[in-house]
Amino acid sequence: MSEVAQAMMARWCWVVIVFGVVLIGAVSPLTDAPSRALFAIMGGDHSSMDAPLRFAVALMGAVTLGWGLTLLAVTSVLHRLDRPVACSLWRRLTAAVLVWYVVDSITSIATVFALNAVSNTVFAIAFALIVWWSQVLRSDSGSTIANPRSA
Repeated sequence: MSEVAQAMMARWCWVVIVFGVVLIGAVSPLTDAPSRALFAIMGGDHSSMDAPLRFAVALMGAVTLGWGLTLLAVTSVLHRLDRPVACSLWRRLTAAVLVWYVVDSITSIATVFALNAVSNTVFAIAFALIVWWSQVLRSDSGSTIANPRSA
């Protein structure tokens, strides 16, 4: 992966991390303004955030923060690995992002927060474009690796 693609992926990860921090802010009335604004944008009722909702949103933020930090850590070192191993890991990361996208978007639509599915689509397309542009899913010969267990 080129340095430009690495920088683009790092920025993508930092957006995920910041989003997690925004969600964590729901834990307290002193820090919940960004998460309330997010709910307002998505059309949800943000007027009453009781303790269970605060817990759920902040916990989701902690998971999102951890996911972003994990992706940042992994993607920042993949270029140091042998190409077949790196390609296999990129395929697995891409599959993980796809699973997140599908599950989170279906859940968002089912709970009347369809606008979140739109933002998910933007995140997923950005990830896919970086991966596609960087060609990290291709082996040295230019063909894709068919068996991820080979790495």
